[in-house]
Amino acid sequence: MAKTSSTRFYPFFGKKGLAGGLNVSDDPLIVGPEEMTNAKNVLIGQTLSRKKRPGLESYHTSTYASTASWPVASNPIRGIIQYWRYASATGEVQEDIFLHSQNKVWSIDNRASPATNRTGSLTLSATAVPSYQVFEGILYFTSTNVADGYNKWNGLANVPGNASAATPPPDGVGKYLGVYRGRMLMAGNPDFPFRLYISKPFDADDWTAITATSLDLSYDGDPDGITAIFPELEGRVFVATRRSIYEVTGTTVNDLVVSRVTRGIGCVGQGTVVATPNDILFSSDRGVHSLKKVIVSDQSEITFLSRDVQRIWTELLNNQKFDQAQAAWDEINNLYVISLVSSGSNTNDTVLAYNLTYGYWMKWDDIEARSLGNVLISKKGYIICGKEDGGIQFLNNEQTTDDGESYSFQMKSGKFFPDGDMSKEYRFVSVTLLCSTDNPSAISVGWSIDSPDLTKTGSRSFNLGNESALLGSTFILGASQLGLGRFTPKRISIEETGYNLQLEITCAGSSNVNFHGWILEVEDANPVYT
Repeated sequence: MAKTSSTRFYPFFGKKGLAGGLNVSDDPLIVGPEEMTNAKNVLIGQTLSRKKRPGLESYHTSTYASTASWPVASNPIRGIIQYWRYASATGEVQEDIFLHSQNKVWSIDNRASPATNRTGSLTLSATAVPSYQVFEGILYFTSTNVADGYNKWNGLANVPGNASAATPPPDGVGKYLGVYRGRMLMAGNPDFPFRLYISKPFDADDWTAITATSLDLSYDGDPDGITAIFPELEGRVFVATRRSIYEVTGTTVNDLVVSRVTRGIGCVGQGTVVATPNDILFSSDRGVHSLKKVIVSDQSEITFLSRDVQRIWTELLNNQKFDQAQAAWDEINNLYVISLVSSGSNTNDTVLAYNLTYGYWMKWDDIEARSLGNVLISKKGYIICGKEDGGIQFLNNEQTTDDGESYSFQMKSGKFFPDGDMSKEYRFVSVTLLCSTDNPSAISVGWSIDSPDLTKTGSRSFNLGNESALLGSTFILGASQLGLGRFTPKRISIEETGYNLQLEITCAGSSNVNFHGWILEVEDANPVYT
């Protein structure tokens, strides 16, 4: 009798096969093989291929750590901003990195220069989270500790001096700053938590003129009052409490109108608010949101941008430390990147990244950024990180190590059931990995297969190299694949039976591999004899 068994190939590549990012659902059966149940240090950027996240590179090209010309080591950078100023004497644009560390503020005027202490006579706290706003060319700042005051650093001077006190509203200092149609906005005064202050036009030091005013939101039982002032969106400004969002419209003190646009969804903190080219993204206690979508949606979990990682947000983060959350926009990869505190921790040890183009999530480890900001280096945009240890680095797509230190990339697919049948056994013959590399790279491929009596596991490691490695000591005959920087399929034998297959891929060291997908070869576990 002849044995007949149909061999089928299931491709997972391109828009259909890689149509998913990180999905941390409690039910692994609903996570498809094109998604990822684990996505450690994976980047899905301008294309659907999956590769290592950008590596960290030191902002400084010289070393000043542990000297008087640098913030105290091992103390987190609690806030950081790139401030472009125009010196009055020359009119030339000049750039500074301005930051909060310990109980001081510092400026750095280029990558090779030491930091300059700009604290002067100010008395600042060592733990508060700052809020920055550039207004009429001057950098203003407050913090979550209102005792720090309302301050400014006048970078318009040709030789800028120390930061100094600015003039706050008559009621006192707030925690958050914003701008609306040529006016400075301030909110977060503990004595008037629902009050929004609006300055005189083009004067951030005058809150008492006839053209200055304040507005009170309706007290609705919210515990914190105003928690964030959003950037302008299409000529409108929005103000958030922990549980609601309000819209402010109008152009003068006589026609300003406040309208509540959401109930149940607010903002956990100003640091989570990021303006993209045509939207504003922010975080609530329940997840991450698009302001445009929140305004018009039913505000259910299905409309949250964070729906695929909702369990991380609601269960695995320290919601008592949401005031430390900091976000920034990666303009190169079109990502919303947010640094958070995990459950049981007090430091920003978790980074999540959301691809706005594809709607995919990733989780990045080993970054430890207390603060995030945007920076231009050689006219190219990057995310700059104020580290928990007091260092300053930026995320560089050209790097595959963190300042020379290796970090691993790992992704794990959902479970694949051939033909969608969860009750039938199959023989998983092989997987063909579709990948390319820019440098000699080590890859480990693992798999697990659920069978009636146990879960079967296996793994295989191999190297991707280049033609020049053929004569070198790193080339391994039978394991290394030729072809640096070009598509290189690699077939790996599995030969196991079970109900489903789950694939896991790991790259370590300085490996820089692009995974374009994979192809599974499957047969019937019980062939028919004819």
